[in-house]
Amino acid sequence: MFAHRSIRRLLVTLTICVGGAIAASAIAQDTTEPKKEPKPYPEGINCVWLPNLRSQYYSLIDDRHLVIEATRKKYYLLTLSRRCRDLDTTLDIGLETHGSQLCGPGDSIITDSDRCMIQYLEDVKNYDDAQQIVEDRDNAEKAARKKKDD
Repeated sequence: MFAHRSIRRLLVTLTICVGGAIAASAIAQDTTEPKKEPKPYPEGINCVWLPNLRSQYYSLIDDRHLVIEATRKKYYLLTLSRRCRDLDTTLDIGLETHGSQLCGPGDSIITDSDRCMIQYLEDVKNYDDAQQIVEDRDNAEKAARKKKDD
């Protein structure tokens, strides 16, 4: 019985030492945050069931991107194939689908004076996450255009 306690103490001591060594090496590493690559556009067709969407709960990022809230605090970033007129002034958007799901690409949103095709639909954590994804992609596209022009 005494041997078991000694072994157990030894294992606890080793675990603490190894954990401390890992923590120390993590602290010793360079603390500068590595440059984060922008999230690529999703491939293929992504869909969400219409009954889960609450289209009256949407937030605009710009005239080509919006975030729609779904049930259970899920959020979807919609990237439109082009700039959409009146997206910032319409009171409510309509959804034009080809079934019981909203999909990108292929389905559309409808404003007071425009019908805009959805190019991409993707899950996001929240509005801030979606806004950061859009900003990162815009910056990457600007850098690629600048590099191409140089």
